Amino acid sequence: MKRDTVKYAHGLSRIWVHMSFKAKYCHPIFDFKEIREECQNIIRNVSDTKNIEIYTIGFDNNHLHLITDLGKYSEPNLRKLFKGTTGKKLLEKFSWLKQKFFWGSGLWGRQYYCYSIGSDIRVLNKYVQKQKFFTAMHHPDQMTLESFHTTSLWLVV
Repeated sequence: MKRDTVKYAHGLSRIWVHMSFKAKYCHPIFDFKEIREECQNIIRNVSDTKNIEIYTIGFDNNHLHLITDLGKYSEPNLRKLFKGTTGKKLLEKFSWLKQKFFWGSGLWGRQYYCYSIGSDIRVLNKYVQKQKFFTAMHHPDQMTLESFHTTSLWLVV
């Protein structure tokens, strides 16, 4: 079995995690398409800038789900990076959000969810796809793990 690892300066790593962040007070902010799209763009920009691989992103009305590789970051640092950047930029761009829903406080609640996926990312990907709003984040030309495994099986036979 071929290992799916990423090489860094002093080691190899691949730790896929499922992260979820909930909006403070459970407000349904992601029912607004422009908020979802901007949040997704911010996450893409952060991942591109920091070289973090995002496999999938999904939104429900009051929270977001990410399947991402920890890369060279710790879980608390990655969480802070995503929550901090998205919260700051969304509230700057959509000032009415802060006035209507958050009364001068931040966008995200303190609670979060983070769980290591293990080797079978497909099961969790199906769960995230069932969220109210879902977008696959991999590049259209990039082979998915599922298609890779299917192709590998044909090569083995």
